[in-house]
Amino acid sequence: MTAEKADSRVSFQWAFELISSLYNEGIRELWISPGSRSTPLVLAAEVHSGFRTHVVLDERSSGFAALGIGKCSSRPAVLICTSGTAALNYGPAIQEAANSGTPLVVLTADRPASLRQTGSSQTIDQIKLFGDRVLFFHECGTPSFDTVSVRRLRLAGVQAVREAVEQRGVSHLNISFTKPFEPTSAQWEAAAEKAKQQILKGYSAHKPINTVSSRSFPEFGFGAKRPLLIAGPMNLSDPLFEGGSAIYHQITTPKGQRIPLLSDPGSPIPTDESGPIGHLLSYLSHQTDHISKVSSRLIRDLKPDLIVRLGDTPYSPSLSRLLELWAEVPHLLITSRFTWQDPVSSSPSRWVTQSSESVLNFLRELSKGTDSEWISTWNSLDNQARKAIQSVELHTESFTDYTAIEGLLGRIPPEYSVFLSNSMIPRDVAILQSRIGSQQFLVNRGAAGIDGITSTAVGCAAALKKPLALLTGDLAFLHDVGALALQSHLETPLLIGVIQNRGGTIFRKLPVFSTIEKERFRHYFETPQEVDLESLCKAYQVSYRRITQAQELSSLTLLDSPGIHVIELVTDPDASHDQRTEFLDSAFRRFLDPVDSHVGISQYLDSDARQGLYPGEVTTRDSENGEGT
Repeated sequence: MTAEKADSRVSFQWAFELISSLYNEGIRELWISPGSRSTPLVLAAEVHSGFRTHVVLDERSSGFAALGIGKCSSRPAVLICTSGTAALNYGPAIQEAANSGTPLVVLTADRPASLRQTGSSQTIDQIKLFGDRVLFFHECGTPSFDTVSVRRLRLAGVQAVREAVEQRGVSHLNISFTKPFEPTSAQWEAAAEKAKQQILKGYSAHKPINTVSSRSFPEFGFGAKRPLLIAGPMNLSDPLFEGGSAIYHQITTPKGQRIPLLSDPGSPIPTDESGPIGHLLSYLSHQTDHISKVSSRLIRDLKPDLIVRLGDTPYSPSLSRLLELWAEVPHLLITSRFTWQDPVSSSPSRWVTQSSESVLNFLRELSKGTDSEWISTWNSLDNQARKAIQSVELHTESFTDYTAIEGLLGRIPPEYSVFLSNSMIPRDVAILQSRIGSQQFLVNRGAAGIDGITSTAVGCAAALKKPLALLTGDLAFLHDVGALALQSHLETPLLIGVIQNRGGTIFRKLPVFSTIEKERFRHYFETPQEVDLESLCKAYQVSYRRITQAQELSSLTLLDSPGIHVIELVTDPDASHDQRTEFLDSAFRRFLDPVDSHVGISQYLDSDARQGLYPGEVTTRDSENGEGT
């Protein structure tokens, strides 16, 4: 047999060696989009029965579904696609994974290097296709079964998984294949037997490399008397997530107090510990006249001397505002990966560790030297802020976004996880989270795009293997409508609540909203859509229900069958916009009410400030109903 004939079937064997290497590193989820050049990889995955394979037509949807797996499980998923523009559709998911520290492995099939720059069909330059958005890239070269080449290929599989897991990000392997792609019957049988033995043997997952030992923590910050903890978004799969969620159960000062905390939805801290004082402090900082005096004194008295950051950069406007106000305060970012997540601090420090035990030990030591009087003041004001926010009524004649969000989340059973879309949804939930009760949210807040939200939720549900609810907006839902085709990959229910307010109402927060004609604004910014969601769901054989009044939510029955269930919540965008403005206005007036205060708020109010607070009756309900407080 000539050398040429001996090598004629090398592509399948080459692909099988790589797939086997990935299996040894604990990979079990393969998300495949169909194509020709990726045939060797697909067949290698098929002959190896140790994988759970998903075939998805749309690479963008597949990419975000794999992202969801990485957010919620201990091992990343692997993406497989053909050559050419197919890989480019992974771009948004790869960017989100890079920004949010989500492990992901991408295998792109490619044509031989000799065809590049020749005009050959479906051939593009795929070398470092995703630039610096990936942590690890390797061009696997032309298939060859010499010992050195095979050893390097197996190592590439090991590197791809370990770099993605340990550095929290994306690995990309580009594999050129030559025809023929299909194996001989003997090669298929040999590969099946190897896979069988590999599955019987099992694998030993490597231990993550800790950047500091479990007993070590930085001396930075131990002189702090007034530490503040701020928790931003973090994946469930992050090695620090468990430690973050345990903070408020294990960390107290010598006098039994808790270090003050502010958090965003999507952080490892449950919503009932969210620190609502942050929203009112931020709101107060924008006020004028007499209230600004109150604001400056409160912010001065509550100012920390150390800000400890856990997770990625907070996204809610209130926390961003406070970080700007306290930019000169020393910051310590605790993270599991080498990343800068501090756009405002003038003196940031970074501690990289994958040891939750180290983080808990550090916070225990930090809590020993705290100023108990300052913490008492902070916590008392935080409790008062919580009462103020919880006491504001949401009743209006119109069905609003706030009413829909609070009503739907109140109906979600405790066994459900909840995924939040981007744009207005997480900002609204951040304001309302102290009213919602204990809830753990999942988010895509790395690049924070609205693309791929539903697909990510599908991936999260597949990884968690339990029911999941997604709260999303109409534009985000339509942007990823192809994800409805993924319901066949679900073994549990995925409930999707769509806030239908006819466009991107978040743009109403921009100055342009009040500077151009209403119709121009709606056309260029809100981009209203008139898609019939019921017909759309019917086309994908997805269950659907339409809600137009708050009262309908109280009788809502949640379907528990596997697959996607859509609930369209049709809200009034104008009433919702007004309510967002009035809600915090009413809450902060209640917070500063010297009559109702039990925590000494009145000390911040002189007679002029009191008069400024009450120029007239404060109405929190529909004035036409004759109700007000």
